[in-house]
Amino acid sequence: MAYEVGAYVPHYDTVTVFHLRDLASGKRKKILGKDVKKIFIPQYEGLTVDTMLQNAKTFPQVMKCLPADEAEIKKLPREYIGNVIHTCLGQKFKDWVDAKVKERNDKIIDKQNLTIEMDPETYKAFMASTHVSGKCLHFKSG
Repeated sequence: MAYEVGAYVPHYDTVTVFHLRDLASGKRKKILGKDVKKIFIPQYEGLTVDTMLQNAKTFPQVMKCLPADEAEIKKLPREYIGNVIHTCLGQKFKDWVDAKVKERNDKIIDKQNLTIEMDPETYKAFMASTHVSGKCLHFKSG
């Protein structure tokens, strides 16, 4: 399927003959490898395979690209599932992932008290500085 048809399929030891049969017959929708939108999804609490699938189940076009049997889906690589969802939903899925990442990062910042409070003049100088390694520092104007 991958070589002759150009279909995006998971690694051979995680895909079943049943899913390949469904792709070949047209019962499941195939995604061409050239059309895949790859996405990196960090291993965070709110971004498990289960939460991704729970979100994806509300979109029939996504579920049509995954195996019919949920047990088969659970055996697929996390990266493959994320790429299929992202290919089908595009920016909508990326925004959902970004929101989960921000939610997790904000929780860590609050939990570990990582925010630095500073007077407005110092804050302004730091934010304008080209000597600071990045703008992802967690400062707030006091």
